[in-house]
Amino acid sequence: MSPSTWSRAPPTWRRIEAIIALDQFDHFLSLEPLTDFDLPELLDMIKSVRPVAIEAGLENYTSFLPKPSPEKCRTLLSNLSDEGIPVQVKDSLRKYLEAQP
Repeated sequence: MSPSTWSRAPPTWRRIEAIIALDQFDHFLSLEPLTDFDLPELLDMIKSVRPVAIEAGLENYTSFLPKPSPEKCRTLLSNLSDEGIPVQVKDSLRKYLEAQP
């Protein structure tokens, strides 16, 4: 399933460019629903935006989208912490990570 079938939103790269262009404002990112991702690419995009905070969660009411592995999620959260970016982990992601060793 391609991302274009999930949403009518502009492509991710176009949204990132628009956020970067608004450099006079602080940026907040919502990674929800968090689907499977390319870790280096996502980290590069996040770093380019320089958000003051991030909220991350999985799908709440359905399970249509491919979930990232728990390890990939933990690595993402660890890298964001290392960058000093505060992350609010929503219940859906927290419960998923707690259920997976």
